[in-house]
Amino acid sequence: MSNEVKQTFERRINSLIEQINFLNKQDDYDEIISNLSKYLCILIAGYTEKMFVYYLNKYFENKAHPKLKKYLSNSIKHTTNLQMTKIEEILCKFDECWVETLKKDVDYQEYKDSLQSIYDNRNKIAHGEISNIGFKSLEDSYVRIQKFFERLVKVMGS
Repeated sequence: MSNEVKQTFERRINSLIEQINFLNKQDDYDEIISNLSKYLCILIAGYTEKMFVYYLNKYFENKAHPKLKKYLSNSIKHTTNLQMTKIEEILCKFDECWVETLKKDVDYQEYKDSLQSIYDNRNKIAHGEISNIGFKSLEDSYVRIQKFFERLVKVMGS
């Protein structure tokens, strides 16, 4: 995934957030806001998966032999359901210190909780179950997930 795709993904999410914020100021749009929030949850989950793969691939780009880079990229390109335990498991395969450093971050539990909430609700939505995730919670989770990736990039770079 290129930086352009990353920016497009972020624009889609930010645009949807703006639309929901606009509807929040109107009357009688609760059901529409609820449905758009579910879509936002799915987009954030997709964004998380794409960004994780994107940042690992950027790391491989600078560090790995082309054949190894290809193998690693193919190994992670279909990574889904990225709750923190799965992220930790994947990162440990490259460098256990990355996970140890991330766990020391003061916001680590918030990152973990945000990912858990996004994926729990995404899975409920995908399987036709009731999800009561609220827009504000989604918006906060999105910001935390962006901060998590900023932190992850720093940790991988050190």
